[in-house]
Order: sequence, then C-alpha cells, then structure tokens
Amino acid sequence: MIQQDGCVFFDILAAERWLGHAFTTRGFEGGAGAFETREAAVGRLRDRFFPGVRGAVWGEQVHGKAVALADGRGAPWGERPGVDALIAGAEGVLLAAFSADCPTVFIADRRARAIGLVHSGRRGTEQGVVGACLDEMAAAFNTSPADCVCAISPSIGPCCYPVDLWSLLEEELGKRGVAAVENPRICTSCSPALFHSYRRERGRCGRMVGAMTVRGGGVERR
Repeated sequence: MIQQDGCVFFDILAAERWLGHAFTTRGFEGGAGAFETREAAVGRLRDRFFPGVRGAVWGEQVHGKAVALADGRGAPWGERPGVDALIAGAEGVLLAAFSADCPTVFIADRRARAIGLVHSGRRGTEQGVVGACLDEMAAAFNTSPADCVCAISPSIGPCCYPVDLWSLLEEELGKRGVAAVENPRICTSCSPALFHSYRRERGRCGRMVGAMTVRGGGVERR
C-alpha cells in the first residue's frame, strides 16, 4: 500500500494499468467532511485523480447485499437507492463508496477488465455482499474469481470491534476462488491521524471515499 497526495493506493491494483483507484485519508482536502455532501466529496476526488471520467455513481449504502450495474446508459449518475455494491465494465464510469470504519472492497477482473466496489459493513459482510458482487460480475462480464485481484481498505479491526471483518472477508474471497487479495490490516479506529472512525468519534465524523474506474478497454454487459 502506498500513501501519497492525501490518499492510499493499493499495490495490487496499481499494477493494473487499465484501472484507476484511490482511498482518501484525512489529509485529502476533498475527503468527505462531517457535513459535506457526497456529491461534493466525489466531485473533488474526481477532479483531482479522475478528470476524464464521464460521471460517478455510488450506492445509498443500507448495509444490505444489493448490487447495481453502472454503465452510464440507463440510470442517472449519482446515488443508487438501496445499493451497497456497484459493478462496471464501461470505460470512464467512476464507482465510489463511503466509509468510516466499514471495509470497502475493491474487485478488479484482469481478464474482462471489469470492476466492482463494495461497501461491506458487518451486516453486509454477514449477508455475503462481496459474493453477491462477484455473482453479478459473473453474470454481466463472465467474470471468474480466479481472474480477479482484490483489496480491502483500512477499516475497523478486531482490536476495536467484536467482529473480525477482515478475516470474514478474506475467508469469503478465498472460498469464492479469489487468491490475490491485499489487506493492509490497518484499523481506522486506531489511526486518528489518518482516518475517520464512526466508533471512535461516536458518529460525529467525516467519511473516507473509495473510488475506482476503468481507464480503457472496458467491456459491455453480456
């Protein structure tokens, strides 16, 4: 994992030149402050790192397992109601997710050049939202988990939370057949200088923004 420009970048994703990604820290001026709108937060991140994208999409994040396809052709840009995971294969579509302890899971299919971005809190993790995202990628892009690389964002660890979300996610990905997973195991609650934490700050906190896009060679939905 690399830290620069107020964001962290995962080595396993940075090696894939066809995609772009970022996960903000407190040091990023465009990070989602406690009272900043999601539109403004994503807009600042887009302007800084992804100026060529056509639009951005994020989920309502209701702690469920619903997945939506974002291709820029049907539903409008912005928030997708009732959704915690997004997938895309079209070039220039920016997927975004917000977190302040919950893990954000980045999924990249190297063969199909398709992506998934998952908000995976406790309830979503227990319901299998990451597996649901892989299933939707398989249906849309013929994705095989063996072709995927994944990263799990800094998030609350078992040191500060009664459920080990990191291990649950690693186990789920492993059972699904994803062998290449980067998990820095950095606890947001233990890292006040770098990350917001809902639990540590008792709800009055900002949000980190995770984002991912296909830079080129995207695929259409099957």
